[in-house]
Amino acid sequence: MVDLEKREKQLARRRISNRAYRYKSRFGISYEDYIDMSYERRNLCDICRIDASTTQRGKLSIDHDHESGRIKGLLCQECNTGLGLMKESIKNLFVALFYTIRFRIKSKCLDLGQRFYSQVAAIFSVLSVDYWRTARRQRQTSRN
Repeated sequence: MVDLEKREKQLARRRISNRAYRYKSRFGISYEDYIDMSYERRNLCDICRIDASTTQRGKLSIDHDHESGRIKGLLCQECNTGLGLMKESIKNLFVALFYTIRFRIKSKCLDLGQRFYSQVAAIFSVLSVDYWRTARRQRQTSRN
């Protein structure tokens, strides 16, 4: 029984050691820096505000800019994966937002009023007019 407890403690120390090495080599911060960052955020995801201790992994992921390597914040696994799947593209995120809002308004699940819908549409059109033009052209060429 004592050996099992000792083994569990060794595994826990090894996990922390591995994590500390990964943080230092990938992001240039110490494990203590990560703990401080997490404490400053009260262990909440920067996007959805879920408490990391209630998630499956029990910790927050370090979100970083892949071009510069700079740390952007701490995210739960779901939010970090979602951003990655959207390729961290502002255009893709707005398209997804607009798509969701449009569906909810059409299905009467969300009644934000015409003014809000118009504002969202205006912002969206400024950011991604080319997206809709390209999509329309692709639909037209696929029909021919």
